[in-house]
Amino acid sequence: MRESFERRGIEVLDLLMEIEKWALAAEEIRMVRMRNPSRGGGAFFLKCSKVYYRAGNIPASRRFLLQTFWDAPDLIELGDIVDSELLDELEDLVSDYDARQDSVELIPYVGLMEGAFTLPLEERLQYLATLRKNAERCEAGNDGTADMRTRYRLFSLYAWQSELAQLIGGDFVDARNRMRTLDSELFLHYMGRKQRDGRISSGRR
Repeated sequence: MRESFERRGIEVLDLLMEIEKWALAAEEIRMVRMRNPSRGGGAFFLKCSKVYYRAGNIPASRRFLLQTFWDAPDLIELGDIVDSELLDELEDLVSDYDARQDSVELIPYVGLMEGAFTLPLEERLQYLATLRKNAERCEAGNDGTADMRTRYRLFSLYAWQSELAQLIGGDFVDARNRMRTLDSELFLHYMGRKQRDGRISSGRR
């Protein structure tokens, strides 16, 4: 049966998602990754995030969602975010978020602040730096006046850089200064939250 679908260019995962068989779709993802451990890319990670959320595995869903943001953020629309808790937190942060597609770029920041995403190991700092440089190039390409989506993306990346650097005892001052320059209001939210919490936890949920 599988071979018949695949010969026609139909993915079993897409079929299971279409008929909302989420537990089976999660098992299909596991099998796909066993057959092809290198399988990835933003579109695939986004599917995985939706499947695991609907199947009730929120931590796995959020890991894949974060990976989608790191891999291909331009693929993500607000309508793709099925995690209602993250959307509620985004609405608290950006009151008219549903009318501002750009605010989707703040989901990694929201998840970081709420402890929804586990902080990666320190080796991820180098990977994060690469993502940041790519976003900075986009900003430079617009004569230094980045559109709102790019600004939000940079703000999220600098927030992660700050937290990771602080976690390993590194320099986080530059990242915070850049956050303040990008959006002073969001930066005040960030610092206010840190002062209330003492420090951002990576395992509150």
